[in-house]
Amino acid sequence: MNNQYEEARVWYDENWPCCIRLDIEWTCRGYDYPEHVVEWIKNDTTNWRKLNDENGGTYEYFARMNQRLLNKK
Repeated sequence: MNNQYEEARVWYDENWPCCIRLDIEWTCRGYDYPEHVVEWIKNDTTNWRKLNDENGGTYEYFARMNQRLLNKK
């Protein structure tokens, strides 16, 4: 993982700590996500899963979901 992806993850975790699902046009563009964060969401398949193409793509942060499940056990 490159440094820009790490910076994007840190930004996302600090600014959106509870969000596990978003779309590009409504959420990312509407709330002025930095472009490197949008690129991370769209391209980092180790953390994000694309669910559909609506509104520029809807993505699920499955890495965060998996972490929550582990923390509950």
